[in-house]
Amino acid sequence: MNVGERMGLMTILPSVHPVDSAGALVAGTYISLKNHQRCTVVVSLGAVATPTVTIQLLQATNVAAAGAKALNFTHVWRMGCKVFHDAPVGTFQVGEVVTGVGISGTTGLIHELHGGFMIVYEIAVATFVVGDVLTGTTSGATANALTTALEYGLNCRVPMAAAANTIALTIADETYEIEIDPATLDTNNGFDCIEARVSASGGVNLVAIDYLLSKPRYKEQPQKSAYQD
Repeated sequence: MNVGERMGLMTILPSVHPVDSAGALVAGTYISLKNHQRCTVVVSLGAVATPTVTIQLLQATNVAAAGAKALNFTHVWRMGCKVFHDAPVGTFQVGEVVTGVGISGTTGLIHELHGGFMIVYEIAVATFVVGDVLTGTTSGATANALTTALEYGLNCRVPMAAAANTIALTIADETYEIEIDPATLDTNNGFDCIEARVSASGGVNLVAIDYLLSKPRYKEQPQKSAYQD
């Protein structure tokens, strides 16, 4: 498969070009999922001015937003990194907050544990540094950081506590990705269109929203525009 053929299987649709969400909800563009079997909503975030900023997904029966209602999802992809450490004292737990005690004060959530390193996401403050005492706030386990945060941008599939149609944006300069299977929409009642939006922030905050459509149902090229019903 050459590059041209590969791109024929994927379509990137801008919904909201970078815009300031200060004081105003940022509503995306509705698109139709009739002709694709997968959609990934990509939200890129600048500064976080308030912890109440959220991504919200809606579904409708057409791109004019008829009958719009909540579209729940169960997980989100977050950006993570590796932090190498020495032999831990105690046992860290996946999902707990880990803090770089002593130097950086950085905090993050443990996504995976491996021999000699952990994958961490939702990194706040700055980054871990060599010499930090990595401390699990739930387990009490500790280990000395041997590196700074490495390979930032690793995909971390983070399950939500319960299915919902919103998630809070907590970390600046991050990309959030939400996968949508069109079969999870209320197709029995004609719902086949979706929209992503971001709530108003309390200060300057650039945000952008894009849709990545994949697995087209038909072979025709070019694919019918998803901006239309």
